Amino acid sequence: MLILMLVLWIADSVFSAGQEPSFCSTLLINSSDPRLRVSRENNVLDFAHRHEYKQLHCCFANYHTIEWYKDETRLLVGNTYHITTFQYAEDGNQTLVSHRLSSRDTGLYTCIARQGSEHLKNTIKLTVDVHDEFEDPPVLIVKLKDQYAWVGESRRFCCEAFVGFGKLTPSFSQVLWMYANADAFVARDVANTTYYSRNRHQIKGALLSFEPVTKKAFGTYTCKIDNGIGDPLLYNVTLHEGDDPDTKIRTTYKGTIIILVVFTSLFVVIITAVTRWHLELQLLWKDRMGKLEEDDDRLYDVFVCYDQEDAEYVLNTLVPVLEQHCQYNCFAWERDILAGEWIPETYSQRVRQSRRFLMVLSQALANNTWCIYALYVAIDAMLSRKSRIICILLQDIDWDAVTVEDGRPGNCTLHQVTRVVRIIRWDPRPTSKKKFWKKLRLYLPPRRSLPLNFEEPKESHSSSQEALVDVVS
Repeated sequence: MLILMLVLWIADSVFSAGQEPSFCSTLLINSSDPRLRVSRENNVLDFAHRHEYKQLHCCFANYHTIEWYKDETRLLVGNTYHITTFQYAEDGNQTLVSHRLSSRDTGLYTCIARQGSEHLKNTIKLTVDVHDEFEDPPVLIVKLKDQYAWVGESRRFCCEAFVGFGKLTPSFSQVLWMYANADAFVARDVANTTYYSRNRHQIKGALLSFEPVTKKAFGTYTCKIDNGIGDPLLYNVTLHEGDDPDTKIRTTYKGTIIILVVFTSLFVVIITAVTRWHLELQLLWKDRMGKLEEDDDRLYDVFVCYDQEDAEYVLNTLVPVLEQHCQYNCFAWERDILAGEWIPETYSQRVRQSRRFLMVLSQALANNTWCIYALYVAIDAMLSRKSRIICILLQDIDWDAVTVEDGRPGNCTLHQVTRVVRIIRWDPRPTSKKKFWKKLRLYLPPRRSLPLNFEEPKESHSSSQEALVDVVS
């Protein structure tokens, strides 16, 4: 038993010795940005030998998922052995693991990190060498580019290379940061330099960290890579003062897209609201913002002009709604004219004392002489005192059937007036009644305290009240 435990311990120690520490949990980029971002610089090239243990890394922060692909084929744990020996993922899917590489592992490995609708991706070109040792010039395996910053912010450059064994031993191969055009290391009061290695020292890197950026940190720096084969590789990068033009353009573009989406959505909502509730919106604006017509010394809001044949509609439906629910003071001749009053004089006075002239147009009214007389008075009042004429159309008028007087078409004036005044068609269908009343109210004086929708009266004691309930329900 003790021998078995010893063998297992030795095997575990040997296996663990071949593994690397969690790459994506060390030397992280110092940032509190909650958005999806790279947490450590990801390499774009990698090299390895057959039969060795290997890890590929894609380090991200604030991601929800990470997917891996090889040559555009999705890698699923344990199901793609015929494609690659990378069959395991660790560290939250940031690290892809192969315990024994083969030549078929050569290819492009793409990782895609997602957070909601946003995503970031990185592609690593892996070359599996059939030789036991790499004795070629070093290869830069990360992307180096200029950066921009303001004083007080944090920035860093990462220079990482595959140095192999070369002519120097791995421990003497080097990746260094220096001032550009000067054979001198970067001073500590400008930036801190951190060195690291992995893959049995065949991959080496150096981090040049500015935490924080100072005024004298702005300038050009050189990464020097040397493994003893050929001349050392030199790569220059510059830390600029200011905003990154590319990031600023992308941010501005993104902000522009967001603004366009917001305004487009707002426009659609407004159009939908106007289309669906245009009458309600107009009526609300009129009642809340329209000029009140209460100090003009007029006794009536509405003079209702109608023929006696339409009295039932006028006295049992139209006038009760206007007075009881819209708070308008109406004049209806059958109800309000006093016995003994002379009709022409009374009509003339009441029309001029009214803010609106409301004509209930029907075939019978077209033949009513007194109504036409009232219309003439209303036209005169409209021209002199800015009264308004409104017409409710109960039915289509056959103008050819209107009474002819002295060989001339009767009431041709009425016909002309109907072509220029506001006409609202009465529709007795329940679905159209509320729309009718709202249209009518648009042309009547505004009322500050009046609700947009009529409420049915709580009690109904008369036939006229019953008719009113039917109208507003």
